Formats: sequence, structure tokens, C-alpha cells
Amino acid sequence: MPGDASSAAYLWAAGALAGGPVRVTGVPDRWPQADLAVLELLRAAGASVRRSGDAVEVAGPTRDGFEVDLTDAPDLFPLVGVIAAATPGRSQLSGAPHLAFKETDRRTATIQLVRAMGATARPTPAGLTIAGRPAPRPIRYSGWADHRLVMSAAVAALCADGPSQIGRAEAVAKSFPGFWTALEHIGAEVTSAR
Repeated sequence: MPGDASSAAYLWAAGALAGGPVRVTGVPDRWPQADLAVLELLRAAGASVRRSGDAVEVAGPTRDGFEVDLTDAPDLFPLVGVIAAATPGRSQLSGAPHLAFKETDRRTATIQLVRAMGATARPTPAGLTIAGRPAPRPIRYSGWADHRLVMSAAVAALCADGPSQIGRAEAVAKSFPGFWTALEHIGAEVTSAR
């Protein structure tokens, strides 16, 4: 059974935004997974993406805005919003109109997250336009309980210019129970409020 590209996407994005490199093994390209689209997106944004067998290593920085249609990979929307917010230039996210009907309204929540990072987010009929900034500000928001928003905010915190405080840590158990340990493994400092 191959590794889960959906979970790996957060670690690859962390490598791209925080400098990296981050290497994830067990994700072969011959096994189709829609969320592998994050690798081409990171490459388009200027990150270094290197594959060797079933391992992929990603390193930053991201330097260029990008355009992406997430119709086939809607779960990436909040994470791609973070990537765009931390990348200089203008990016355009489109597709996935049903995001409003997930655990939360992920389109609206992505806008909140991007703005919490200090970037500009503007809804469009097709999706979202984001003007990124290279040094996002720390996030101070604890209202997210959606696992994909919490993990995306954690990735954003890795490249912020100070400590962040984000959502409910336990939310990640829905799709990636080992997320916080994986972040620590790649060098993040993770503490929980008691």
C-alpha cells in the first residue's frame, strides 16, 4: 500500500515554505493520487522538487505566484492558500466550488487563514486570488476545528516571523494522527496550551 499523498502534501509544503529539505518516502508516482498535484504546484512556485524512486524531497523557497485548478484535488485548497500566501506574487486558485459544504466552509476559512498570515485574499467567481508575502506574520486564531485548516495553519506557522497559536490540535486525528510528531521530526517546535 503506498503512502498517502494527502498527508505527505503538508510535509512537502513545509519543506518548500520553511526552507527544507523535507523528504517523504513511500509515495510512488505510478500509484495515482490526486493530491500528488501539490508537487507540480510547488515546482511551478519555484521550489525544488526531486523524486528518487518512491521518495520525494522538497526544498524552498517558493518565489513565483501560480495558477491552479483544484477540481480534482479539493482537499488541498486550504494548504494551497497557505502556499500562495507565503509566496511573493499573485496566485489564482480555482475549482472545487463545493468547498462550502465540507466540515467547514473551507473557501471562507481559507480566506480567513490567508488574511491571518497578512496576505491579501480576494474571492472571484472561479475561486480565489491571493497576493502573497515572503514573511507571513504569526497566526493568532484558535477557532478552526477542521483538520485540513489546522494542518494548513501549522504549515503557515513554520514560515511566520514569530510564534503562532492555532486551532484545536486534536482535529488532525481525523486524517493524520501523527501530524504533530511528523512536524517535530522535520524540526518544528510544537507545544500545546494547557
